[in-house]
Amino acid sequence: MLAIKHEHIVKMKKYQEDPRVQHKLQMCFNPKSSLNENASETGLTEDLLKNEAIFNKEVCELIKAFIEDLEDPVCLVAHDGF
Repeated sequence: MLAIKHEHIVKMKKYQEDPRVQHKLQMCFNPKSSLNENASETGLTEDLLKNEAIFNKEVCELIKAFIEDLEDPVCLVAHDGF
């Protein structure tokens, strides 16, 4: 997850690649099932992820805390999200 304040996006200069202030939460999980064929584009494999934690209630609480710590309003955008 990547969070950037709206005002930092609006005030970005045209030549600037990314806003300097970024909040990030990045984790990998054991999918406990076969990966989608498109996952190979990321370089992640079932073998690389087999010893990672599974997505559970504690992870949901961590994500919730991450979002709640952000300045309102929060807008979520997902790539290939449902």
